[in-house]
Amino acid sequence: MTDTIVQQVQTWFASRGRVLSQRFSKINLLLSSPTDLVKGQATIQVDGEKAGASITFWNKGDVEAMVLDKTSGKNHVLDDRVLAANDDVSVLLQGYSDRLLALVKDNGR
Repeated sequence: MTDTIVQQVQTWFASRGRVLSQRFSKINLLLSSPTDLVKGQATIQVDGEKAGASITFWNKGDVEAMVLDKTSGKNHVLDDRVLAANDDVSVLLQGYSDRLLALVKDNGR
């Protein structure tokens, strides 16, 4: 059986979440019903001195990724849509992570 979207997020976080924890003082993975194809949800939350972010995937196929730039006070929507059949969850997560890390690159935590 193929992993659900939430399980794919969980796998990515287990192998790559440590990189985020090196730049952000708070990092959490919140899971709700990982195997439920309708209600299953995974949210990665990070918070640091210069930025915070929330990235949520639902098993039903939605994704929402938002970043708060604390320096400017502006919210940035990285993604808010229904996933396409060819979307790769781990590639999307890596892209969101890269963009978030670029925002805080030289600013520390």
